[in-house]
Amino acid sequence: MLQTIALVAVDVFGKGLVVEWQALMLLSVLVAISVVNSIVQALHLKLLRHLESASNGVLVLTIAFNLYFVTGNGEALVYQAGGAAIAVLVLP
Repeated sequence: MLQTIALVAVDVFGKGLVVEWQALMLLSVLVAISVVNSIVQALHLKLLRHLESASNGVLVLTIAFNLYFVTGNGEALVYQAGGAAIAVLVLP
């Protein structure tokens, strides 16, 4: 429940911010959620903990790659093979 409230707060309060700042806020909240979940270990099943960690890792990497493209440095990479490889990783 607290995780959902934190993500909704980022969405609501981030609407007025620049996209880069909103992405950084979301990235920091996801990392904080991962850290709290690993410390508390609310899930008893080991497989579910691993799946939740993998899911948070994929979300963090997706936001980080997208943030790289948004900031302007990634525009030159979009038209190269490296950009296509990152796009394949980000889109699914």
